[in-house]
Amino acid sequence: MVVVSWHLPQARTGGLSHQVGRPNGFCVGLATFATLILIIPTLGLATVPALIAVAATTFAIGRIAQAKIGGQTGDILGASQQLGEIAILTTLAALAS
Repeated sequence: MVVVSWHLPQARTGGLSHQVGRPNGFCVGLATFATLILIIPTLGLATVPALIAVAATTFAIGRIAQAKIGGQTGDILGASQQLGEIAILTTLAALAS
């Protein structure tokens, strides 16, 4: 969510996404670092495919949002979180089987 909200402009001037604002590069880096600090000890080598899956999913959502509505909204950010989580869980389930 943080990367999508940082990379894409707000699609509308009203709404929650516009009210909250966009994070700066430091916040994005800090969020990414905190995620890696938590995920690497938890998942070990499964971190790599999980991150690839979530990055590909988030990239696709961002491209679609940019093409269809010109940026991000709160709904786009929520969808990126939910679909990113599904991508990670699906990847981990496939690795476990």
